[in-house]
Order: sequence, then C-alpha cells, then structure tokens
Amino acid sequence: MDTTYLHSEHGVGTQPHRIAQPLAGDWSAQLGWFRFYFDDDRWVWSSQVERMHGYKPGTTAPSTLLLLSHVHLDDYQRVAATLYDARRKHHPFSSHHRIIDTRHHTHDVIMVGAPFYGADGTLLGTHGFWLDATPLTQARANNPATRAADKQRAEHRQQRIRAATQC
Repeated sequence: MDTTYLHSEHGVGTQPHRIAQPLAGDWSAQLGWFRFYFDDDRWVWSSQVERMHGYKPGTTAPSTLLLLSHVHLDDYQRVAATLYDARRKHHPFSSHHRIIDTRHHTHDVIMVGAPFYGADGTLLGTHGFWLDATPLTQARANNPATRAADKQRAEHRQQRIRAATQC
C-alpha cells in the first residue's frame, strides 16, 4: 500500500497517511478496473471486480448478461440504459447503483467508464473503474449525526411537497 506523509505548517508529519483516506481500511480491495470490447461483446474484469460480484478471480467469463444479472432490480433499467448508451454513443459514463453478489449481499457501487482506442485510433471499446462504496455507505448509515441530518432533510422535503401540493 502506498503511503505518504502529511505536510503541514509544522513540517512533515510523523504518521503515515493513506492517500485514499475517504475509503476506510484497505481501499485497494474496493477499487477495480474493467474493459469492454465492442467488436466481440467481451468484458475483462480485474480480480477486485470479480470479488465485488462474489467470484474467485479467474473463475468467471464476464459478459453484459452476467453484469446485468447482478444489478439490483430497482436499478436495472437505468444501468441497462447507461450501458446501451455508452456502447451506442461512445460517450463517457458513470453509474451509481447496487449489485447483488453471489452470496446475496448488496453492494453500493460506482462504475465510471470512457471510450478507449487502439494505437491506430480505432475505437475498441470502453474501459474504466468500479468502486465498491459499501463501507463508506455503511459508515454513513451508522453515524447518528448523519442519520439525524438525513431525517431533517426528509422532513424539510415533505414540508416543501405539502406546501407545493397544498396537502
């Protein structure tokens, strides 16, 4: 794990600081990469992405069908449309959605991708990263101050809706 020392007005700190501080613990297990080749509809996943989906590295052949089979039902249409548009329009994309791994655990994930090209400039597909934000989401959900703030925002939202609809 790469570490660096914090610089401050008092000089260099004495404690190592992980560069990826927003993610708790060993963040490298929460970040993986993918490639999707347009011509043969082929996915390549890093071992981290395979693990996010519940597979042992090297034991699965990723496909669009497999990827979508893991997407939470409530997020499915949006994710399927995002992937379809990325392939058809060749635009960068991002998606924040949930997946269900092979052990039936839900993961809060962020997928970010952009087109990639061959040495001759030919469009080959899209590539990018998966981030399993579940630890961050769980930490937020378990924080009493965050829960109180979320509750207050929900109450304000309900008040605005009532005022707008006069209900």
